[in-house]
Amino acid sequence: MENSNQPLFNSKPVLPNATTVLVLGICSIVFSCFFVGLVLGIIGIVLSNKGRALYKASPTMYEGYAQLNAGFIMSIIGTSLGALYIVYWIIWVPPLVPVLLLIVIGALHVLNKDLIKGQLPKFYSLFVLVMVLINYLIKLIL
Repeated sequence: MENSNQPLFNSKPVLPNATTVLVLGICSIVFSCFFVGLVLGIIGIVLSNKGRALYKASPTMYEGYAQLNAGFIMSIIGTSLGALYIVYWIIWVPPLVPVLLLIVIGALHVLNKDLIKGQLPKFYSLFVLVMVLINYLIKLIL
């Protein structure tokens, strides 16, 4: 026979947004190489503050603190990785843009030599090279 005095489910409520914070923390790490990871990590940190405050006020009333804490920690890691990626993007990518532009223009010039014959000024390559050097000098100074 069954004991009717035992509850069929746990009566403690789960902390609010515990699952959401965990999912946001995981996604912030996965998408940290894009700008989305930083945003998801910040949202995860903000959402976890309410649940952490509730748990600290009365730890015996709620469940799911481990899940909330894991999501909070992963959100911090994802935010840090996203911020590092943005710093990387600011420092290293802009100097590469003129170089890539020069390569693309040079390749188009070689492939379509007859189509653009006489349309580009003779000093065009020198002008692009000077612009690339100026860009690198600005990056070194800043």
